[in-house]
Amino acid sequence: MMFGLLRYMFLVTFAVGSSLVFAQDSSDKGPANELASLLVSDDLLSRFLDAMVSVVPDVPVPNASTVAERQQIAVVVRELGKQYLAKAQVQVLQRATQATLEAEFSDVELQTLMTFYKTDLGRKWLKTQPALTASLAKSIAVQISNSIIDDKARQELEGLRKSLDAASLEELDKAIAADAVPLDLLCQHWYELNEGDPDVTYYNLIKRELDGSCAFNGVVVDKSEKIYARYSGRSRWTLMGRAFMETLIGDDSVSSVYIIDELSKDKMVSRLVAEDTPSAEWEMLTETTRKIAAPSVPDGYSIEDETESPE
Repeated sequence: MMFGLLRYMFLVTFAVGSSLVFAQDSSDKGPANELASLLVSDDLLSRFLDAMVSVVPDVPVPNASTVAERQQIAVVVRELGKQYLAKAQVQVLQRATQATLEAEFSDVELQTLMTFYKTDLGRKWLKTQPALTASLAKSIAVQISNSIIDDKARQELEGLRKSLDAASLEELDKAIAADAVPLDLLCQHWYELNEGDPDVTYYNLIKRELDGSCAFNGVVVDKSEKIYARYSGRSRWTLMGRAFMETLIGDDSVSSVYIIDELSKDKMVSRLVAEDTPSAEWEMLTETTRKIAAPSVPDGYSIEDETESPE
């Protein structure tokens, strides 16, 4: 699924940047051919691929929760780009570009454009095109990815609702129908100390942003196994009244719903809605703006690095 999506994202990006399709010299002469050759030079193509690859780590790609994984995807995208362009019928693309220019512009207009692109400002404009195209492609890719994640999250929410007893479902629905909590309070940098097990302690830093993104990282200290595990990842959140839903990027089947019971500028208390569990047994979580520093690695502990948030 991941590489199928990658190919789709690349083709969308390439389509957005179709004005940068590179062309070889053609036997055809004229202002349209000359302008096509100028617009799609090897240098601009290289810049386009570099710009496109540079934005990949910031796109919430499903099944790739960490920056390192998305950087690896960037390598794959670059190779896909090279392979696609190497296999493309370059002369056909060149003639199509030239035909479009000839259909849309007169020779006088084409010559005027040529004159502009040969000026300092025109050359500067051409050099900025790859970055502008990549930025637009990133926005499109983010919207596509977020749409996929949101659809999965809605399915997860419906599954969760069906698993609850009548009283718990009523409590969840009441929270969803309530007035929305202030976004400026929800979107802060929160610290969380979770001691769900006597031997296991979680030290979490959670950064929710207004655009619905969330980055988290932390440390798990397991005294019984003598393990010190570091983790990081990203999620996407959606606010629903006094409830909000977070879906893990990298595994869109992992969604969590929380009901906010208390929210102020320095503290948030929420309950994790658990499947097949009455509301009286939902786990209570406290987040604070007061910094909670994770301890250093204790002597004799092994270090692990996890790619996703621990369960």
